[in-house]
Amino acid sequence: MEIEIVTLSRQGGREYNEDVQGHWHDGHFVACLVADGAGGHGGGDVAAATARQSVLGGFATQPTLDPQRLRSLLEQANTDIVARQSEGGARAHMRSTVELAV
Repeated sequence: MEIEIVTLSRQGGREYNEDVQGHWHDGHFVACLVADGAGGHGGGDVAAATARQSVLGGFATQPTLDPQRLRSLLEQANTDIVARQSEGGARAHMRSTVELAV
């Protein structure tokens, strides 16, 4: 099977884009992720990038379609974002949405 991945992200009315995308594959599994930093909270771009790294990195270590494992990847991403919030400053209230297709 051949899969083509195409992405488009628009900055909108902000000074910079807080959206990130990413994918991982191994010939058997494909995982695609879109994370959108929640504007107005500060550090949304960092939150989105943290979510991408956490989810796709975790998936790569144990690819699966198991719903509980996928949920735990998203929960770990949340934990990782909360840990980054402790850095304080503009990142203290950073947020992101995450969509994952496997």
